[in-house]
Amino acid sequence: MEVMRADTASNISNVLIAQLNDVAYKAIRKKGVQKKLDERAIKNDVLYKKLDQQLKAATKKFDFPKLREEHKQKIDEVGTCPLS
Repeated sequence: MEVMRADTASNISNVLIAQLNDVAYKAIRKKGVQKKLDERAIKNDVLYKKLDQQLKAATKKFDFPKLREEHKQKIDEVGTCPLS
């Protein structure tokens, strides 16, 4: 309403039209963006689950004690990864 009061000459400028559109469509844009983000999150969740299964299948093939023994010197130099 304040935007409409600012126009006293009965002419609506392009800036005023842009402001009115911004106010009117802000909620619509916000919901649309949130919907797109939700859709992407769902698609990514499926992808992450698939990749997690592939990672588990690949790591089952490793012989970790043998790898630790082969690379013991390097492991002692570098240390272990705090994330794994």
